[in-house]
Amino acid sequence: MLSLRCLVALTPLVAVAVMAPRPAEACSPDPCQDSNRWVGFDLSGTIIAPDGVLRFSAERLPGPATTEDALAYVEVTVTDEMGATIDGALEYHDDYRAYAWRPAESLTPSSAYGVSINVDNDALAEALDEKWIAMESFCGENFATVGMIETASEPLEALSLPDPLLHDTHHVVEIVDLDTLACCNGAYPLQEDQGCGWYEVSWADGHCSSTMASGTLEVEGRISFVEPEVLANTVVRLVQTDGDRHSASPAGSLAASFRHDSPLCVQLEGYDLAHGTTWLSKEECFGEGIADQLGVHETDPTDELWDSCTEQPYTCESVDGAWDPKQCMPFGPPFPAGSDEELLTDDGTVPGETGLGTGSQADGSGTGVGTGDGGGGGQDDDVSGRGCSCQQSGHTGGLAGLWLLVAGAALRRRRR
Repeated sequence: MLSLRCLVALTPLVAVAVMAPRPAEACSPDPCQDSNRWVGFDLSGTIIAPDGVLRFSAERLPGPATTEDALAYVEVTVTDEMGATIDGALEYHDDYRAYAWRPAESLTPSSAYGVSINVDNDALAEALDEKWIAMESFCGENFATVGMIETASEPLEALSLPDPLLHDTHHVVEIVDLDTLACCNGAYPLQEDQGCGWYEVSWADGHCSSTMASGTLEVEGRISFVEPEVLANTVVRLVQTDGDRHSASPAGSLAASFRHDSPLCVQLEGYDLAHGTTWLSKEECFGEGIADQLGVHETDPTDELWDSCTEQPYTCESVDGAWDPKQCMPFGPPFPAGSDEELLTDDGTVPGETGLGTGSQADGSGTGVGTGDGGGGGQDDDVSGRGCSCQQSGHTGGLAGLWLLVAGAALRRRRR
């Protein structure tokens, strides 16, 4: 059974953090996880069109309150050069994850305005958070910022964005778990509890490679070279035309991306916040040529193992969170013999004829991965330091014997 809990790739693979099921009570909960306080609310640009809106970059804690309810505790004040307050209101566009302040009337071209932002997190917490959270100001204190903006000389033209750059990147991460590894040279992985639902899979000696991987397709759409006032008034999002995924650009950017585990077709959509009009790029499709490398899939680590190993790779059964050296079987095709110049051992025998390998230390302690309550953590005295004794496995006797006969005939030279 595949254990897919966390996907991490390390080179070389020596220690990988993997998510394992644990009771939620094992770790203290984040005291701010139910808070709705704002942790950031900033003006994202300094130049806007006279008929445009002010964009903000905003972030708040993941409490259950709606964004509209939380916005009631954010006050934006815009003043002209004479200090007079300009009428306007905050708004939130959920489809585009966009925060904006819209003036009641168009602003004066080529003019300067002051902008102040005040966030009352205490009042928000009293109204929207649990009472015990309301007293914990470390989740987000009150804050205020000030800034200046300038208006362009001309109003916005109809939204007409240049053709975007759409491209994709293929990411593959190896799935490293006790049941997705093949090893050699005395490597016997075990998992070590790291707390809070995480464990680490590691081994002290030898080499291991993963037999499973997960591939994702990252697609990005980007528009460059637009006027600052257009940038301040426009949001783009990447839309999956053959599905329901979309990803909006952050404030001050006209780039959006998301990852997917199968081929997909996308369009980049632009939205004019001031006038409510949209723009769409042509559809482009990605990932068809690498469909078999997306999502969770098997991999063949034979070449990597043969480059790193000096003996036949193997896999072992797990007992109490560690590989059991007494329950191993060969992995992959028979290990190659090496070149014609390589010699037999001094007594004329073939290394490995009595098992998967030779070369263990006299006391059997050379390749253990630790001991303790986990069981199976140390190496057994009867197991070769370069492999595992498959004759001791209760389910490999016939297969192992046949394999050894073939290997004995084929591997008559020692690999240096």
